[in-house]
Amino acid sequence: MQTPDGYTLTAHTILLIAQKILKGNLKPGYQTPASAYGEDLIMEVPGVKREIIK
Repeated sequence: MQTPDGYTLTAHTILLIAQKILKGNLKPGYQTPASAYGEDLIMEVPGVKREIIK
């Protein structure tokens, strides 16, 4: 997986999740980003690429 640097990745991810929450897409209680929005949430962040190695 290729991602932007850690600071940029964190900033984009926070904004992405905040947008989802403001649109009413949230679960009450403690959630990790993956448990709240699925394991492919990271693929919504600009600059993220996944390569499947067989």
